[in-house]
Amino acid sequence: MYKTLMWPPLRLKASATTGHPALAEFLLIFILAFSSTAAFAEQLKDRNWIEARTANFNVRSVLSEKDTVALARTFEAFRAAAGIVVNAGSTEDTIPTTIYAVGETVDFKQLGIKQATEGIFKRGLRNNIILIRDASSLEKTTSIPHEYTHVLGSNRTNLLQPKWFNEGVAEHLSAIRVRRNALEIGSSTLRQRGHIRGARWIPIEHIIAATDYYDTWNQDERAMFYTEAWALMHYLLGRPNRKTSFTTDMKRYLRLVESGAQDTPAFEKAFGAKTGLLNGQVQRHLKRGKFNSFTFKIDALLPAFEATVVKLTREEAALGLAQIALGNGALENAKRWFESASANELTRPHAEAGLGDVLKFRGDFAAAELHFEQAVALAPGDPYCQLDLAEYWHYRAAKTENTGERKKFFKRARRHYAKAQNLDDTMPETYAMHGQTFLMQGNYKKAIKMLEKAEVLLPSALDVRLILAEAYAAANRKKDSARAARSVLIWNHADSDISKHARKILASVDSKAENKAARTTPKNNTKRVER
Repeated sequence: MYKTLMWPPLRLKASATTGHPALAEFLLIFILAFSSTAAFAEQLKDRNWIEARTANFNVRSVLSEKDTVALARTFEAFRAAAGIVVNAGSTEDTIPTTIYAVGETVDFKQLGIKQATEGIFKRGLRNNIILIRDASSLEKTTSIPHEYTHVLGSNRTNLLQPKWFNEGVAEHLSAIRVRRNALEIGSSTLRQRGHIRGARWIPIEHIIAATDYYDTWNQDERAMFYTEAWALMHYLLGRPNRKTSFTTDMKRYLRLVESGAQDTPAFEKAFGAKTGLLNGQVQRHLKRGKFNSFTFKIDALLPAFEATVVKLTREEAALGLAQIALGNGALENAKRWFESASANELTRPHAEAGLGDVLKFRGDFAAAELHFEQAVALAPGDPYCQLDLAEYWHYRAAKTENTGERKKFFKRARRHYAKAQNLDDTMPETYAMHGQTFLMQGNYKKAIKMLEKAEVLLPSALDVRLILAEAYAAANRKKDSARAARSVLIWNHADSDISKHARKILASVDSKAENKAARTTPKNNTKRVER
């Protein structure tokens, strides 16, 4: 199920959150449920669910076995192809990614998702969830491959990659086409082609220097950033007469930036290109329509592809749906599905913990505690049951104004966090949450130790980086705090609370940040692209 860090750690005032760790306010409080009818909820749980298990994905599906395996194969192929294009090297996943293929008729509101969508990617501390209708939806939506590219990228390096590269490569790989045994990625989309016609062009040097644009760039300029980052990636990957590979140039660029070089001189030295000339060069590249897509034979990408298909019980299906609904604040449907899942002894421990979460978020602490204790009693060796009980006491500590109770609740939380770590020392969520208990009580040394471990295990978790930036700042490690906060701004691409908090931290520890933002604003310095 989705978990979020409590924010702010030093102020124990509660507020609402969306339940999505990368976009939330980092409190263990979920938004009020916008529930659907019981009939629809039960119908979704009672459908014939199967699961196709591959090397990197679990695809839970109401589609046919043939279509489910094909969807799993497409995701594995995209993962392999994306790794080749961006030279990702090792892209080992640190938490599982589960795909739910729910078919055309399902209303995502049942799962707490208000917007109409073909699919959605949700990062978590415990797992990543992809909701999709069927294989055709992967070609209709660019958000899923875009977000998954970010996960692959952020999990593969400790270097502070520039924002234009992160977003440019994610945009570059966001368009997918599957044709029989071939996978094409990197072609232009209708949105991208339409946007460059008559759009106001931002000088490339501003694109290269951008770290965070929400305070200084207007909506049109922010949209143009993505288009130009995408166009710059196409140009750099396909430019004629280059003497070295893009990968070699990019590694040189990152090393220069890491050593303290300014963005523009580092770019010009690494890529052998004058940024003042790039505007015209990239625009001419676009006019020629050279969008440099990549086509791969899926059999060549996956010479040893295997998928194990199993039939899910209704209780297993209900548990998965309940955890998604809980993470999105649809508490009534989550409760109903958890109750269904509790009927099977295999799913009951996690169902009991889920019911505890529902009651916890509704403020019924006494009843919630009984469910968490029951989960641990049923599965004492399950680290997630210990983790859920720890987070219950953590939540209680954050909610109480009584100093004595808070101290007692934190002590209980840490006892169960320690038990979870002893059972499984590879779970990033445990270290992140355990570390936050120390941060909330001013023990910065222990907090940083735990949070750094969580970051190593799950580099793509922006909420962990943000809390780590706060811990560094509190410990007067300004340089480390600035780096962590800046990485949040680079990787996050929404003007959400995570970005707002990162800006505040960065401004408090880095006096140069505000001046840099002012220098990189593109306003009054744009020109129209002629097509």
